[in-house]
Amino acid sequence: MISMPEAVRVISNSVGVPGSTVETITRRLGEAGAISRGTRGRKAADASSDDLARILIGVMSIADGIYGTSARVVQAVEQVGNLSCPGAHEVSIVDNAEGLGSARDGTFLNELTTLIEWCADSDDALVVLRVVRAVGLTFKGETTHGWTELTAEAELDLDKVADAYVRSPGGGLRLIFGSDVEGMMPGMTREVRVSIDSLIELAKIAFPNSATSKTAGDNQDKANEKGNRQAAGRQEGENE
Repeated sequence: MISMPEAVRVISNSVGVPGSTVETITRRLGEAGAISRGTRGRKAADASSDDLARILIGVMSIADGIYGTSARVVQAVEQVGNLSCPGAHEVSIVDNAEGLGSARDGTFLNELTTLIEWCADSDDALVVLRVVRAVGLTFKGETTHGWTELTAEAELDLDKVADAYVRSPGGGLRLIFGSDVEGMMPGMTREVRVSIDSLIELAKIAFPNSATSKTAGDNQDKANEKGNRQAAGRQEGENE
């Protein structure tokens, strides 16, 4: 896990936003109880994948000036984070058995949280890099949409996402979060995007031991189970 102050620094470096801006957003979200909050120094709160996703949504929401100042960031994170997409979508590599399983149902917040967790896992990150290009927000008039932009190599089960997708400018598809998908059609729009490379950089620093820890834990469980079986076998032999 990464401390909240360190998360501020890493997000600032990863997405190219001034640290003071990220710090202000983080503080306002903490004051509102939207993310983990603790004191400074050694007692500073650790940032979960959900916390990082909320901070990133806050950064994207005010980056274009749509939501004005950071004073509105709590409202922005709630509104943008709750943008929804129907169904649990599965993304895989075309003509390949490798896939990412299903992201959590429903919201842009859950989508971004899941992507961060995948990016933190060494094996999943390799697949993510091949099938996801970026995540971002599109602002058109008073309408905001969240999206995950897939590469041309990605395969998406379109039956599960209804009409919640459009063709992306760079090829591939964009999975859309928000109502009125037709509002994503060409017109006067403004966009904020975070590349998948930036997400992977953030996740690797925030959770450097996630894959290793998981493997070590699995191995320890197997070792304990083996030890228990051996002890049971010795006990049975003594009883005989």
